[in-house]
Amino acid sequence: MKRLVVFGIVACCFARVISADVLITNDSEWRYLHPTDGKDPAETVKDFHSTFMKADFDDSGWKKGKDKPGEHGGFGYGDSNFEGVDLGQPEDAPEAQNGEDIAAESKRKSAYFRLRFISKDEHTALLFKCQRDDGIIVYIDGEEVLRDNVKKDEKDRYDLFAENTTSGSAETKVNKYAIKKKLAPGEHVMAISLHNRSGGSSDLRIAEISLESVDEKELDNVVKDTEGEEAGVDDLF
Repeated sequence: MKRLVVFGIVACCFARVISADVLITNDSEWRYLHPTDGKDPAETVKDFHSTFMKADFDDSGWKKGKDKPGEHGGFGYGDSNFEGVDLGQPEDAPEAQNGEDIAAESKRKSAYFRLRFISKDEHTALLFKCQRDDGIIVYIDGEEVLRDNVKKDEKDRYDLFAENTTSGSAETKVNKYAIKKKLAPGEHVMAISLHNRSGGSSDLRIAEISLESVDEKELDNVVKDTEGEEAGVDDLF
């Protein structure tokens, strides 16, 4: 009887492990663009903000870097003990004079990421994970699939700032996001815009980016777990 119980536990755990189909691992190599001169990429590519997330966008001029799991990995600048890909730290924003708004002059704004990945099967329930500091907008094949800590009614742009500052343990928390999207077999593109909280922000970072296919029940649990948190249900779909 004891053997049967043990076997049942092992079988259950094994099924749990193989239930997920990992599409993007958290140590993948990404292409990225981070303007450190404060210039909007749209100054060079006119329709940048409506095309950088599409499959046919030319990202051959972007840099390459490999994601790294852990509290000090990923892509970013400004964090102590950072061990990931250095995005390059822009110059400090000019000091405000007489209460003026320096956001337009600030060079600490947004960064962009792209990755091509292969799906061998069709999927309809996806789980996206990452650490993020501060806000993100995520796309698959040119379609926005989620945003977190960025206003819902704002179009993606270089000078779009995150809603809230990410600090403390929230900077290294691996956030989970449910994505209900039909993903056909074949090649796909994930694109991410990473937004700073303000022009005077000291850091910017994203890490442990991953995407996997899960069953519908597991996806429902993710939605329940995130209700009432900073990334609510309305932000996940």
